[in-house]
Amino acid sequence: MRAGSGLIVKSPHRAGIFRQLPVGPIQTNCYIAGCEETKEGVVIDPGEEAGRILAEVKALGLTIKYILNTHAHFDHILANGPLVQATGAPLALHPLDLPLLRQNGGAGLFGLDAPP
Repeated sequence: MRAGSGLIVKSPHRAGIFRQLPVGPIQTNCYIAGCEETKEGVVIDPGEEAGRILAEVKALGLTIKYILNTHAHFDHILANGPLVQATGAPLALHPLDLPLLRQNGGAGLFGLDAPP
């Protein structure tokens, strides 16, 4: 299948759970996605505000299975540590982004002091 092919897969299952949360000072979009049947979910790009993200996860009744980073810019990763610690879920990130992740997503380039 080519990207942009517009394929829509219809499922006999109910719609999933999906929330968009703008977080942090630059309002980066964090997403929470989950299954209504299993109540398992993922958090995508937890930029900041771990407490707020965790409160939404709890309100949705989800068990987080993975923390996913689309890339390692600071505004997408700053709540990784608290979320991994609170949920026990592993972090998933493309290996080529590991050097930037290890440098706190480049936060220092913007004069920000970010936790590792």
